[in-house]
Amino acid sequence: MRTSYLVVVAVAVVSIVLTQLAADSAAPQGRKLDIPGQLTLALGLVAILFAATQGSEGGFLRPEIIGAFVAGMVLLGAFVVVELRSEAPLLHLHIFANRAYAVVAIATVVGSR
Repeated sequence: MRTSYLVVVAVAVVSIVLTQLAADSAAPQGRKLDIPGQLTLALGLVAILFAATQGSEGGFLRPEIIGAFVAGMVLLGAFVVVELRSEAPLLHLHIFANRAYAVVAIATVVGSR
């Protein structure tokens, strides 16, 4: 059983070495922080996570759980609107226009559960 930890340590060491050897990928002109995008995404995900975890314990039909799901969906919708209008978006949503990429991304998220 303890040898399984050695695998994790080996992967961590390799990751650290590769990170140190990697070229700096920073854009020469720099980047701006997308504060509205970060806030809407973080708050939307927290609301959905809260609703999912608390709803499974006490029931999904409680008003605060329904409200959290609604708030989460509204905030994630606002995230999409903010990102589409942002000069320096947190996530370039145009990559999802490629249907193959979008299907693989969704399958990865759903399959990682």
